[in-house]
Amino acid sequence: MKKLILASLAASLVLSLAACQDKNAAQPVVSTAPAIEAPVTPAAMIPAVTMDQAIPSDAFKLTMAQSGTPTLVEGGKAVQIELTISNAGTMAISSTGVHPVNIGVQVLPEAGATGEAAAVRDFLHLPFDTIAAGAAGRASINIPAETALAGRTLHVVFVQEGIQWFDGPTYSSLNLGPFDLCGEVFCDLGAATANTAQ
Repeated sequence: MKKLILASLAASLVLSLAACQDKNAAQPVVSTAPAIEAPVTPAAMIPAVTMDQAIPSDAFKLTMAQSGTPTLVEGGKAVQIELTISNAGTMAISSTGVHPVNIGVQVLPEAGATGEAAAVRDFLHLPFDTIAAGAAGRASINIPAETALAGRTLHVVFVQEGIQWFDGPTYSSLNLGPFDLCGEVFCDLGAATANTAQ
């Protein structure tokens, strides 16, 4: 009889242990270690490029070239010119800040005319997107059909506002024209060819 009771107790103990093991196995393992997340830099934290100081002449390495042919827009009231701008310098260049760099468009004197008065130095000043060091970008400039352009050629250069025009044989420039106007619209772009100087 004692053997029977001992056998029953042993069997109950084995069954109880097995139930405890099954219960522990069913419970998920929870880690208390903190999760590691990849760092994220919000766009607002990326510093903007502003031009607040004069760029040394020998450090300015922007070049421009015409992309494709000029096209008439706004029913001929303007001509659109696509440019490729490359930055071979060591600093980003932008059209923001106290002294931004813009695309400056001048109207050259008529054939045979002499002196500064015959030219229109500040015809247009046009901004462009920031060009990082060693990178290139595109810009579109729209030239309005103004009577001052009739038979004239445009001279396109870079200008740092309030500092200097980057003009001359060591800088990139673009000559376009001469342009023919028919009233208030451009009538022919056949002569609006580009001549790029590096």
